[in-house]
Amino acid sequence: MEQKILAYYKEHEAEIFEDLKTLVLAEASTSDLEELAQVRKVLEGQITEKTGIVPYVY
Repeated sequence: MEQKILAYYKEHEAEIFEDLKTLVLAEASTSDLEELAQVRKVLEGQITEKTGIVPYVY
């Protein structure tokens, strides 16, 4: 199992770091609802892009 994970990581390293960068840049204060809504959109977009499934967020 570890070998599969490592192989996937090596194959997708640039993509993983780009996703991480996108999430870090989408930071928001937990007291700012508008910023949180924007972060939610970023997360929803990444999930949809990776899985093809639109997530239900409540």
